[in-house]
Amino acid sequence: MQLAVLTARFRHLILLCGALLLVSACQSAPAAPSPASATSAPAATFTTVVPTLEAAPSSAPPATNAPAPTVAPQPTAAAPTALLPAPVYLLDDGQIWRMERDGQTRRQLTFESSDILDFTIGATDNALAYVIGTGAASTLVLLDASGRTELMRGSVWGPQISPSGEQIAFERDEPTDEPQSQRAKVQWVNAMAALGIRAEVAGQE
Repeated sequence: MQLAVLTARFRHLILLCGALLLVSACQSAPAAPSPASATSAPAATFTTVVPTLEAAPSSAPPATNAPAPTVAPQPTAAAPTALLPAPVYLLDDGQIWRMERDGQTRRQLTFESSDILDFTIGATDNALAYVIGTGAASTLVLLDASGRTELMRGSVWGPQISPSGEQIAFERDEPTDEPQSQRAKVQWVNAMAALGIRAEVAGQE
């Protein structure tokens, strides 16, 4: 009887110890992690990469100071082509004109009230000696740099200036012993008459 009681107590003790061991084991075991205390994985971070636009290398050359615009030269009128070896003096409408070497440009030199019938040109200074009028009303005129001078009046014609330009030869009608007859006589007049000095020198008949 006692043995049975002891056996029962021993079983009861073994069960109690087993229960204690079980409880102890349960308390020492790590608690299951709760969802709240679970180790959170590191949050994924997203970095937005904004592309930067780099300036494309310019292939244009560096700006340089442009030179100031130059004015184009205006075309100049070409010099007229010389058609004549020298200027020409001529009578037109009773006056003396000078035609330049281009054969087109003309300039009037005399402005006499009477027509000029004959003239000559000095070789040194382009002086002009000419006769205006006819017969006894004729006048020998010298036109040079000093101006216009009347040298002789009467029946004169055919003036010629000497190569030196100092004298002028001309022809003059003079009466003869025969009635209504005249003869021509070559005479010279000093070209210094332009200064108020006049001298006549008889020449060849």
